[in-house]
Amino acid sequence: MSKTTTSPILWLPSAADGIQLTPNTTAWTDGAWVELTASAPSTVFPAFLTVLPNNGTTVAAVSAEIDIGVGAAASEVVVAKTRVRVMADQWAPTSTVPLGLIYSSIASGSRIALRVRHGATADTDVYRVALGYYTALGGASGWSPEAPTVAPVGSTFNTITSGAAWTFGSWVEVLSAAAVTVNSLITGIVATNISAPHEIQIGTGAASSETAILTLPYATTGGGGDGFNWVRFPRPICINAGTRVSLRTRSGSSTVSFNGTLWIVGNR
Repeated sequence: MSKTTTSPILWLPSAADGIQLTPNTTAWTDGAWVELTASAPSTVFPAFLTVLPNNGTTVAAVSAEIDIGVGAAASEVVVAKTRVRVMADQWAPTSTVPLGLIYSSIASGSRIALRVRHGATADTDVYRVALGYYTALGGASGWSPEAPTVAPVGSTFNTITSGAAWTFGSWVEVLSAAAVTVNSLITGIVATNISAPHEIQIGTGAASSETAILTLPYATTGGGGDGFNWVRFPRPICINAGTRVSLRTRSGSSTVSFNGTLWIVGNR
């Protein structure tokens, strides 16, 4: 599957300072859809989300999920879900999240909308968001019809805890075998509330029989949980339908933990 392109990165909205997404006052409850464009000017291959606090307004330092939806007002269909995190002191490039998990396109002429939900209660400070996209990608075949998502979603964080210094802690299930209904690609990982260097493993298999399929050195860039600690894999990890997926970690510090989220997309 080729992912080369000669298309420049374009942005929606064009010549505007993003759109404003207002979260619900209840944690992890979807906010209202906000129209990004009434009619996509071309085929849209989503590439980046830029997320900024609104004109300097402090947004709570919590994880958030943003949905990309397509369709008429009140009938939007989610085509992608991604996890982001905005902290009050993060601006410019550090708030641009690459959407390596997107493997399908949005048709020209489609209405596109965005919505947000986050982990704060009674916090409705808005997120200012813009979508970067390509108009074409190499390799017309092989694109997935599945909606990219994160695992887990919402408030059901998986807390991954190390053992003694440089000793792996227990495996923690991220996806049950039953939840992987089609052959899928794991395209990256996001760690929040991470405050020490870790060596993270992704494993597959039944409980107590996990096999590590990837080992990843992982370090924080800010104390206490810099929200843009994401890693997009150079090549996706393929897993078959019915595969159970788990995470575990070890660190130079004893019994330190983080919240782990995987980016995943079905690939029929």
